[in-house]
Amino acid sequence: MVGVFRSVWVVACLCAAFLVPSGAAASSDLKLHRIGAQDRDLSSWSGGQTRIVGGNFTTNSKYPWQASLAIFSGAEEFLCGASLIHPLIVVTAAHCLLEDDGEPMPGLEVFVLLGDTGLFEGNEVYEAFAFLDPGYSPDANPAAPNANDLALLVFEGPSLLPRIQIAGPDERALWTAGREAFVTGWGTTSEGGEVSETLKEAMTPIIDDSICAQPGVYGGSGFDPSQMVCAGYLAGGQDSCQGDSGGPLQSPIDGGGFRLTGVVSWGEGCARPNKPGVYTRIAADPLLTFVREGVPFIEQELSFPPQYSGINVIGSGAAPKTPLAVLGVAPPPGCTAAEQALATAGATASSALSASERAKKSSTVAIRSLKRSARNAKLARRALERASTQHGKRVAADRFAQATRKLKSAKRRARGARARARGTSKKLSQSNAALAAAAAHKTATCGA
Repeated sequence: MVGVFRSVWVVACLCAAFLVPSGAAASSDLKLHRIGAQDRDLSSWSGGQTRIVGGNFTTNSKYPWQASLAIFSGAEEFLCGASLIHPLIVVTAAHCLLEDDGEPMPGLEVFVLLGDTGLFEGNEVYEAFAFLDPGYSPDANPAAPNANDLALLVFEGPSLLPRIQIAGPDERALWTAGREAFVTGWGTTSEGGEVSETLKEAMTPIIDDSICAQPGVYGGSGFDPSQMVCAGYLAGGQDSCQGDSGGPLQSPIDGGGFRLTGVVSWGEGCARPNKPGVYTRIAADPLLTFVREGVPFIEQELSFPPQYSGINVIGSGAAPKTPLAVLGVAPPPGCTAAEQALATAGATASSALSASERAKKSSTVAIRSLKRSARNAKLARRALERASTQHGKRVAADRFAQATRKLKSAKRRARGARARARGTSKKLSQSNAALAAAAAHKTATCGA
């Protein structure tokens, strides 16, 4: 299995009727999917699974663009996150709305809830009526089935809440490897637990593409650096999870505020070692261009009023958050040392991961060589047993002796390779534990 999507099943009842606007047919280049509408009651909710693992409770005032989506498809009901980027549009994950063949889920109904820290307690509740995606279709992309996991969801509004802009082309420094980023959603502290009723945040640093593409992480498992970005800790312990799908990965900017740099997409489990969260790479092409062209397309196709047309959803000119020391504000005691220790632990864990992967490969090669040597020695022994002439016996005996020497040598190499593999695996576990401890210490010392 490539990875687990981060939506979550829910049990819900539904609450109000909405007017579904009409619009012109979409062009052949971009296609608006229409969503059905029915009267439902959203007054109660129960069930569900983990989403934010680790992290801290936070408030809607810090992340006012955070939305929850109550999604219904026939008898199935589940939950996703989203981000308000336009008074009438949120951005979310396409897999929350589409089947693996790229077609909308049957009988799809979606409610957008905004404006409250509590789950499904939004001060603003809207019914979505259309969405646009860049070509999400796992069946058509076996090498990277989670590619194009993005959708622009149009809802009845407008919302007057503050919006978040997507990081622009000149803001790449906001989400380079090692930079802080925050994922938000409603969740608990363990994989498979109950959902939280209160919004949570977790700091998940951006991980370099080369690390995420390593065999021990997501190499060979569908990671596409042109479409995806990893964030989190190789040691695990803090991550997005089921139900956070479509929610924001946001990077702090200098002077306050955030830019949207990723959309929760997939991952193996939740907060597992060497399995960080994988996010849709919304702040880089080709998906940034999709958003840049898709928003005005929606505005035109659905005849948005003038005050809700021409909305700029992509940021420009923002710099990464300035460290406190640069601002002349002393960091908390021990914070600098904690940050340095975290950086060192991260480098050590990355090196240990590489060494472990190399040792595993060497052990595999050595074991294959041992099997070949054992097979050759067996054949040489049979040849010696079948030899009938004196000359034939001497030749067969020489070959058997040579095969036996090679077998002994192969056994020594295999034992050594297995021992090295065990040693590097133990060092990797130790370095991951040290990284988790360093991350916890940094959070406790410096704050979130």
